[in-house]
Amino acid sequence: MSSFFIIRMQKLKASDIQEVQFHNQQGMESINYDLVNKRKIDYIKAVERRIEQAVLTKKKIRRDAVRMCEFLITSESKFFENISVKNKKRFFIKALEFLQGKYGAENIIYASVHNGEKPPHMHVGLVPITEDYRLNANHIFSRLNLAMLQDDILNHMNEEGFDLKRAVSSNQEELEKYLYSM
Repeated sequence: MSSFFIIRMQKLKASDIQEVQFHNQQGMESINYDLVNKRKIDYIKAVERRIEQAVLTKKKIRRDAVRMCEFLITSESKFFENISVKNKKRFFIKALEFLQGKYGAENIIYASVHNGEKPPHMHVGLVPITEDYRLNANHIFSRLNLAMLQDDILNHMNEEGFDLKRAVSSNQEELEKYLYSM
């Protein structure tokens, strides 16, 4: 029986990053882990370093610009209860590999897997660098691009052997209630 596959994305400004780091790095010594970094990093410094390396425009970046996009990747609690620990880790690795291939591994700052919460999930931080070396989340993540991303990553995960279907809900609260009650 197939389970719902969830991928959500939120855009973060510099003022949001510290709070995200705190959430992602709590519990990392025990059951949570990062697939990109062996130890805790400073998200703000890592994001700014990536922007300095990659952005080639001479134009100053606005203070209120989106500096990072964070994906949340998960499925239903039942899905994770019915697979081995090895396949659970493989689920997150395959999702990360897809994002690295699509957006560039060098643009991904972290991939924090949270096993201590139900359902298990992964937060992936991405600096939105365009192909022409600009910082521009709106260009990369238009509504059409996000819809295509959901289909493409779902197809990738199913090709990797996971039996998943797309979660379609216009009501986020309803979807979260469904996921967390399973």
